[in-house]
Amino acid sequence: MNDKELNQKIRNEVFSEHGIRLSEQDPIFSVVLANKMMLDSVSDSLEEVVRDVPRAMNTVIEKVVLAVEDSERTVGSLRDETKGMLSALTKLEIENAHQRIKEIVVADTSAVLTGSTQALQSVAAKAEGKINELSASLRDTKLLITNVCLSVALALTVMTASVGGVMLYNFAQDSQENANYWYGESKKQSQAIDRLPSNVKKQVLELVSKKG
Repeated sequence: MNDKELNQKIRNEVFSEHGIRLSEQDPIFSVVLANKMMLDSVSDSLEEVVRDVPRAMNTVIEKVVLAVEDSERTVGSLRDETKGMLSALTKLEIENAHQRIKEIVVADTSAVLTGSTQALQSVAAKAEGKINELSASLRDTKLLITNVCLSVALALTVMTASVGGVMLYNFAQDSQENANYWYGESKKQSQAIDRLPSNVKKQVLELVSKKG
């Protein structure tokens, strides 16, 4: 818009609003009114911008809130996945530990029982042999009493050893039952691991192999 068109527009607006006709030869009023029109147009734009600020801020805030919610969901998902992996890994470690415990308990129990039985038989055989020797070679009354005492002592020794053997056997049985119980629990955990998604099991196996 050139100056002539602007002056004409100013005169038309003044006439339409106030009923006053401005002369084309009146430059002062034209300049003043031109400045007013420019200010009005600028203030209209400024008002529009100001009105848009809250709307723009709301948009930004909404985006920030959405980003935070997405982040929380991501963190929650990662936390759940990590819990699942750690749980599966723990179950796998427990299964291996229970298997090792079962093997160790069974082996140690068998070794202890075997050694105790052999030692008991050896002691009883030696004591019985000595008593038989005394019985065959000596007929003295005092020695006969000694023979009887030795026989009683042997009987008490065998009884004591038998009671100890029974207690040891019961302990061994309890140990084996405990081992079997934990072995059964570990099997349940192994089945639970087998029901995990394939990708989770793969990650668990990778972690276990790295740890090993």
